Amino acid sequence: MENIHFQERIVRMQEVVFLVGYKPSSIYALISEGKFPKGIKLGKRASGWRLSQINQWMADRLNESNINKTITTRNIK
Repeated sequence: MENIHFQERIVRMQEVVFLVGYKPSSIYALISEGKFPKGIKLGKRASGWRLSQINQWMADRLNESNINKTITTRNIK
């Protein structure tokens, strides 16, 4: 089997805010509720997030939204 390598990218809060559209305080609240990926400690005062985890979190939200739309549409008919 061939090894497939990919480069995992670490993103900082500013980019996470841009990607998900939430303010940092909302992101930290979701983390404390266990509803958002935890960051990775990069240094004494620096944290980051795996881009793949942020992308997966966004995909999950989109899937939930599509499921809810399907259920609502079926209930209306």
